[in-house]
Amino acid sequence: MKGWWVVLSRPVSASSADLIARRLWVIGQPVRVRLIETLDRVGEASVGELAEAVDVSITDASQHLRILREGGVVRRKQAGRHGLYQLVAPARVLSIYDQVAADLRDQADRGPRELL
Repeated sequence: MKGWWVVLSRPVSASSADLIARRLWVIGQPVRVRLIETLDRVGEASVGELAEAVDVSITDASQHLRILREGGVVRRKQAGRHGLYQLVAPARVLSIYDQVAADLRDQADRGPRELL
């Protein structure tokens, strides 16, 4: 989807809603959240380093990184025999996480109800 972007207008069109939902699915799985956060902290890392950092198998980390790469969230560059992963636009994805965290804090401050 390189070169495509969504201009969000109200009401949201079906095609825009589909693109947004797909992007949220890409970045919303717990292991992928942790991979993204790790890459934000370390800058770049191999699949083995990332697997160890988030406590999953190399196979699982590789599958999640493939989804993130296909979704345009990470890029892979070759470094000798290994590939190194890095975030494409860290501020974009991290701002979404920050907004969700702020919403959860606000909701928790309003009282002891279910967060979701």
